[in-house]
This record gives sequence, C-alpha cells and structure tokens, in this order.
Amino acid sequence: MSREQCAYYHKLTNRIVVYDMSGLQIFQEGNRRPATRADIQRFLSQESSYHNITAVIHEATHQVGFNTGMHPRNVLGPMWIYEGLAVFHETPDPRNNMDVGWTPGPHVNRPRLEHLRRYLAGSSRSQPLIQKMICEDDLFKQPHTALDNYALSWGLMYYFDRRRPKELSAYLRLHQSKTLDSDDSKESRLKDFESCFGDDWDKFYRDFFEFVRRL
Repeated sequence: MSREQCAYYHKLTNRIVVYDMSGLQIFQEGNRRPATRADIQRFLSQESSYHNITAVIHEATHQVGFNTGMHPRNVLGPMWIYEGLAVFHETPDPRNNMDVGWTPGPHVNRPRLEHLRRYLAGSSRSQPLIQKMICEDDLFKQPHTALDNYALSWGLMYYFDRRRPKELSAYLRLHQSKTLDSDDSKESRLKDFESCFGDDWDKFYRDFFEFVRRL
C-alpha cells in the first residue's frame, strides 16, 4: 500500500480518513503511560511511520486549502494544484528535534524528488508532460501514472515557489476566482496556465529540467 492509498480527504464532507500503516498500537497496547521520546524515536525508525506522518500532513493541507477558501469547494479545477500543494507541504524530516518527523516550510521532498528524477530520465524533454498533467486529472487516478504525477506536481510547485513565486500567486488567485459556471475544459486550463507562466514551453522545460537536476 502506498502513501496515496493510506489516507483520503473528502472535500464535500470535509472529513479525512487515514489508515495506520506503522502498527503504532504496539507501543500503546496494555500501556496507558504517555509515549516517551524513546517510544517516538522507535516509531519514527520505521519507514512506514513517515508514510503515516506525511499522509496526515498531505490530507490536512487539502482540508486547510478548502476551509480557508484558497480552493473553491464546489468547483472543478486542475488536480495538480491540490496535489502539488499537498506534496509541497508533506515533506518528512527524520532529524526534527520535536520528534514529530515533519518540519513546516518549503523543504525538498526527497522521496518525491528521487521519483521525479527517475520519471524525467525516462521521458523525452520534448514530451508535453506538464501540459498533460495540467489538463488531465485522470493521470492522478490511474495506478500506472499516479505516482509519476504526484512527483511531477511536487517538482512543479517547488520550482514555481523557488523561481517564480509572483506568477504562482497569480495562478492560484486565478484558480480561486473560479465559479460553477467557469470553463474547466482542457483548452481553458492550458490558457489559464499560459496566461500566468507564458507560452514558451521549450524554454520552460529547459529551465525546469535544469532546476530539478541541480536540487
């Protein structure tokens, strides 16, 4: 079971469901005392514990986005925005001194970066990877493309945050202004993206690939 399969946020009911992949109950069974630092470190030493942590942060980011009005709740929109922001904030941090395995802030998401590099290495630079992700939400829902697009959405969000924050803010505000009557066609999504980031895709891909390579 992957990180994307162990939690879910439903925007209409505003509820999060998470599945504990770590077996945390073994630290609590028959023991009513609060968890100690040693208990927490033992928990965090398991690879699956980071899936738990990032899953909670990921889904909570969705919830905060919709509850604050950053995302219009009843409007369809590019799924890469929702997932890009969630993976942007989910970054695990095993060195965190607070023993929570996570640190807020725009850190490099190492597991997503590693996946993204493998994905880009097997793709042609001329292939319209990002155009497809912007326009086709189904790529996040298909088993053979989902993880690639989660990684790509993280890379794109991190790139814009680091290199083009003003354009990113304008794009998110444009998405925020959408209503039930707004056009959500592939053509409209691409037009919205190009209105904020430009339409020189060759230059954009060169910059993006180089940015990912240098991380």
